[in-house]
Amino acid sequence: MVEVIPAPKKYNLVLDSQILTAAIECATLMDYRFNQHLTPIRGYGKSVEKGGMMHRILETYYSLINQGVTTHNAEQAADETGHIYIQGDANRPDEFPGMRNTEYDEAVYVIETFHQYCDRWRNEPWIPVEIEKVKGKVIYEDDSLRILYKAKTDLT
Repeated sequence: MVEVIPAPKKYNLVLDSQILTAAIECATLMDYRFNQHLTPIRGYGKSVEKGGMMHRILETYYSLINQGVTTHNAEQAADETGHIYIQGDANRPDEFPGMRNTEYDEAVYVIETFHQYCDRWRNEPWIPVEIEKVKGKVIYEDDSLRILYKAKTDLT
């Protein structure tokens, strides 16, 4: 008779730069933010809100460019995305949380900056290949543990 020994369960530990930084700084903060998905009562700071908004605007813009939409139409759609982001969308709070700590004028300035960005790069001939692409790499593995480091590339 052949004895079958079940394989031990393998645990996956997935890290990115934000999780790793939070773990190094404060394990409790990491748990609250990444395991329990809690956010500060007052929301994120202005720089995080504005950065998230610009990422969403550029993702919309380049995704449409990648689909063959004209730069003019892609810019207009991305502008709309920015305005939706400012107000928030209750049906899609993860995508469009709204600006809680950034004044309206400051948020609109982010959209104006996007238009300046478009003016600067308008005549560039390149087409994006990947937009907001998540990639991962196994950095350690044994019989019971696999550690995967993930990163998101804004634009390729």
